[in-house]
Amino acid sequence: MKPVRVLLLCIFLILPAALSAQMNGYHYRYDYWLNRAVRGMTLQHPQVGIRLSEMPYTRSDAVKSLVQLEYQSGIYGFYKKKLFSLFKSSLKNSTPRHFELNWRIRPQYAENLNANENARLETDLIGYTWWGDDLAAYFNFQFDTDGITDRDYHGTYEWKDVVGDMRAAYLQYKRKHWSLLFGREFVHWGPGRTGALLTSGLAPSLDMIKFSADIWKFRFYGFNSMLGKTDQEQLDNVHRYFSGHRLSLRLPRIELGLSETVMYGGENEIVHHGYLNPLIPYYFMDVMGVQNRKDNVTLAMDAAFYYPDKVRWYGQFLVDEYYYEGEDYPNRTALLLGMDWFSPLNFNPLWLNAEYVRIDRWTYNYEAFAPWNRLNYYNAILGHPLGPDADLVHVEAEYALSRDFLLDAQIQHMRQGETTIDTPLITKEELGEHHPPFPYGTIEKNLIFSLQLQYFPAPHWYLFGYVQYKDISNAGHVEGNSDSELAWRLGLMYNLRLVF
Repeated sequence: MKPVRVLLLCIFLILPAALSAQMNGYHYRYDYWLNRAVRGMTLQHPQVGIRLSEMPYTRSDAVKSLVQLEYQSGIYGFYKKKLFSLFKSSLKNSTPRHFELNWRIRPQYAENLNANENARLETDLIGYTWWGDDLAAYFNFQFDTDGITDRDYHGTYEWKDVVGDMRAAYLQYKRKHWSLLFGREFVHWGPGRTGALLTSGLAPSLDMIKFSADIWKFRFYGFNSMLGKTDQEQLDNVHRYFSGHRLSLRLPRIELGLSETVMYGGENEIVHHGYLNPLIPYYFMDVMGVQNRKDNVTLAMDAAFYYPDKVRWYGQFLVDEYYYEGEDYPNRTALLLGMDWFSPLNFNPLWLNAEYVRIDRWTYNYEAFAPWNRLNYYNAILGHPLGPDADLVHVEAEYALSRDFLLDAQIQHMRQGETTIDTPLITKEELGEHHPPFPYGTIEKNLIFSLQLQYFPAPHWYLFGYVQYKDISNAGHVEGNSDSELAWRLGLMYNLRLVF
């Protein structure tokens, strides 16, 4: 088998593996150090054309970034060594068609000084098989002995304290310029480090049919999915549907994207035929009265600029509701701004990121008579995990101590108002309260410091340690109520790979 093809297959296999070292805050469900490797290599050579705002990254995206890598030291050398080690370990016994099984085991021990210690075991069973270059099947089942107590976990199967989640399972047919996916997979559209405003990879995966096509520098996506009920629905026969499409443009130093989603449903509701067509703008269908009810249509625009070398400036703006006809209601919008800087001042071991997120009070919410149209799934927000009525400042630095050690430091400052996605929307009788200060009410403030050290001695296993300190003002939105938390975690990841 040609080496390039083996590289493609190996990259695809490691994409969905999550590093679960963080106890709070925001982290990608995918293997986040691989995401950073692709980002760093793309910043070094933006003309390669990788779309950093669309994840999970494709096999060809990762290979394109890898072959362009020039630096042999620092952050770049760290990533290059790990990636090539993984590829080398997969060369043996690779055939044009086979079944590959990966069993990833992550025993961990954590302690919070305000709570009890916690021993925990997370495992991922990942299977992948393919036929030729076009057809592939994939699944990823996650098992967690203490996932039910994790505020960031969205398991779907529970037994005592054990939680299981079929995170991904799909069949994909891919040609040179288009692909079709049927099954369960994550959708992440946006450039943010802490999450995306519209569809975030931090949210649970979707059961869907997804289509993508490339035309010149443009890429088009469309998907249709059916969701389960949320806790707010009191009816027994409520069906929920979520559809989306996206058009992106990638030029050598510019990346632009326009995305739109629609959440709809109701008691005994069936799939709306108009939303099955990914080429029809959902907003036009809603405002032009094609249907006799209002569905929750949301629009997002994102952009990234690569200038100067190894620097990326990015942003995303979301419009959940915008009143332009003189109505005295607050707009429901969100804003994300940030920058990446690899090897600042040619200091190769360092990577810097800074990001600001602001989400208006009523964003992601919907009218009380249709709670199924809120942008949540398994009680997790489909957009940014920060949620409404909040803002966040995120600063992060990653430093390669050597070819095997990686140090990550983060500082976050969060302000959270009293409004949540479940807060009933305002009525016309409350016009005087439509434009209160932001955030609303008694504001809970969190200042979080975290430090994480990772040791990668071999491609099939690594160690990690994590410590976090959180200072909380007005805890629980109670004026003057202060609190603090100190927590740490140690863990190991081991990957057992079998090829049949």
